[in-house]
Amino acid sequence: MIGRIAALTAVMLILLAKHGAGQALRVRVLEEGTDRTIPGALVTLTTDKGQALTRALADDRGRLSFDLSRPGEYGLIVARIGHKSLTIERIKIEAGAVVDIDARMPEAPILLPDLVVEAESSKQCGLDGQNRAASGALWSEISKALWTFELADARPANLESSTYQKRLNRAGEVVDATATEWRPADRRPFTSPPPERLLRDGFITSRGTGREYHGPDAALLLSEAFARRYCFSVRPSPDSVLVGLAFRPAGRPEQVGVEGTLWVERRSAALRSLDFGYTNVAGLPRRDMIGGQLIFSQLGGEWIISSWRMTVPFLVSVAGRDYRTGQRISRDSLTGFVERGGEARLAGSTTTRGLTIEGVVWDSVTGLPLRGATISVANGSFRAESNQDGQFQLFVSAPGAYAMAIEHPALRTYGLGSITVSARAERHEATWVNAGTPTGERLAGERCLAQGPDALPQLLLVDLGSRWTETVEVSWPGTMVGGMARRFAVAEDGVWIVADVDGNGVASFCGLPATASLTLRAGPSGQTRPTATVTPRADRVTIHSFPPPATEN
Repeated sequence: MIGRIAALTAVMLILLAKHGAGQALRVRVLEEGTDRTIPGALVTLTTDKGQALTRALADDRGRLSFDLSRPGEYGLIVARIGHKSLTIERIKIEAGAVVDIDARMPEAPILLPDLVVEAESSKQCGLDGQNRAASGALWSEISKALWTFELADARPANLESSTYQKRLNRAGEVVDATATEWRPADRRPFTSPPPERLLRDGFITSRGTGREYHGPDAALLLSEAFARRYCFSVRPSPDSVLVGLAFRPAGRPEQVGVEGTLWVERRSAALRSLDFGYTNVAGLPRRDMIGGQLIFSQLGGEWIISSWRMTVPFLVSVAGRDYRTGQRISRDSLTGFVERGGEARLAGSTTTRGLTIEGVVWDSVTGLPLRGATISVANGSFRAESNQDGQFQLFVSAPGAYAMAIEHPALRTYGLGSITVSARAERHEATWVNAGTPTGERLAGERCLAQGPDALPQLLLVDLGSRWTETVEVSWPGTMVGGMARRFAVAEDGVWIVADVDGNGVASFCGLPATASLTLRAGPSGQTRPTATVTPRADRVTIHSFPPPATEN
């Protein structure tokens, strides 16, 4: 009896093992003709009717495996960016069987459409046949890249990243910025809430006392819900190197929508960037400044987002009254913008040349470079100093337009605290800036009135270093030239002019003769005063410095 039970148990275990054994389809992706493996190929498992079941990426040996829940007939679609896809049908999998398939892909590059038709028909999202075909071909390549990005870990093991945040004024210039050091990347840098939530609640939502802004990520763009609610059309780029697939909401959604363009290289069909902004936004000023950009690159054999940025408005609540009802109200006032972003690189690699502002600072009056000038941007967050040739190199944390402030002791002589120059920092290239003080002609024109339609006055600047006296006197033999001084005297032996010393310790004289020898006296009358003799320069501006008098013990 015991023997029969043991035998029956053994048979049942064998049957259960056979019934429970899983099926598998193992795939090796090869290049037709050479049999070289193709790592990173995108392989889609389909039903016998062509419906997608799951997707996976080939490893660095071109291999991958699908575990199947049931036997039957399956199909494969093997794709790689920039090439035509390979379809394999009617792969029969028996119960408990493991089937090996070599997928040999022909060398068949994709040719993206050269002719672009942007016009849409009157129907919502209705495209004519030509534009529909062009959009379909472009989306096929874009979806390969997005699926490759989604299915990969989205970061090589040695990937590191840095982030930044900067404040912009209303003109879009950086006024403050912070940045992190390079550190190991532990997660995807740019992710969005689930597609269902974004399409239901909108891409701008209220959170506490502020607003929360979201952008499109790969999961959203690949979702069926997004495809149903958005329209697509092909868009050319100005340089014809790229071709774009633009998207916008279908109809007029109740919530805030998103619009943008996915840019692809015509030659390689590689996805390069995504630009996006917002639609159906009420009461949001400067929509042209609001939105973001993602840059896609291949690092370490994987496609990643190599840089990203997102700009949102910085609003403050302003209290007031409704002029019709007299009730107290508040409204949002735009004071500037906040931009957040970052970039990624392989650990140990050097950063590419870029995010650098270089240039030279000149004294336009003397024609000499300004040595030791302090150059700063973002409210002093990033600083540099000019060398003996007036040259400087300033490293910043993020691309964009910066209001660059230049400070130097010589500027005080011209009545300036600093010089402000606008400069853009671009990724992967240095920006060169020539910055100079106001020219002598400009200084003379600002400080003095013209002596006639054909001539500008001569200008003499007397620099005392500090305001250790209230007035400076200039005299010369001859007659009055410009008559521009408020206090002057004319005698048989010459002319005397007195000017006040300003808060910078500088006295200005206009309308002086260009050839006469001038005598300068500083300090109160009746005391021993420093004296100097100068001859005005022919280029209208002359500078003379008086050292402060020695202190008597």
